[in-house]
Amino acid sequence: MSFVGKVGSFIGDVFGKPDKLDHNFNYEFNNSNYNANPNLLASANNLNNMGNKLSGQYDQMIDPNSQYNQSQYAQMGQRLRDDTTAMTNNMNAQLAQRGVGGGGMSKLLGSANLNRVGEQWRLNNQAIANNSMNQAGQFGNMAMSAFGQAGNMYGQVDARNMQNNQFNTQNLNDYNQAQNMSQFNMKNMNLQNAQNYQNNMLSLAGGLAGTFIGRKG
Repeated sequence: MSFVGKVGSFIGDVFGKPDKLDHNFNYEFNNSNYNANPNLLASANNLNNMGNKLSGQYDQMIDPNSQYNQSQYAQMGQRLRDDTTAMTNNMNAQLAQRGVGGGGMSKLLGSANLNRVGEQWRLNNQAIANNSMNQAGQFGNMAMSAFGQAGNMYGQVDARNMQNNQFNTQNLNDYNQAQNMSQFNMKNMNLQNAQNYQNNMLSLAGGLAGTFIGRKG
């Protein structure tokens, strides 16, 4: 080892090398959690259930063979039969009071009654169909409104979940970036400190060696 090297080694033993920077940059990383308001979810579910019920009523109104419509037709038929029977009995009673038997005149009046019943059947049948269609439109509109409101509420929950996930993703990216940058900077500082120490030791050793040699000469 050269004289300068020995002096440098001696100085290094006396002053010691600088300690390396060693810092743990980890910190507790927590995700943000989004929990939808239970009242909001309950309202959305109630609206969705209401929409399903209203949609079921719409189906009942729009289908001529549904239980509701068949019940309307059955009630109408029973009323017409009862009215026809009462009308026929009343006419026969009036004919009997006038001394008219139950022959041709009775049959003629019976045929007229049947014609009136047929017309009434047609009109009432159309009225039931029109009423059912009108109610179907109302139930359909209410169902669509309920589904729409429920969909908006569910959409709000989905949007907030997405925002929360994006927030957590960005936070994780920032955390990883900070970790990598901190480690990189610390390594550079340790390398720079080691280089500065080495240069300083060489400069100091060279100066001391020069002084010693100058005095010896």
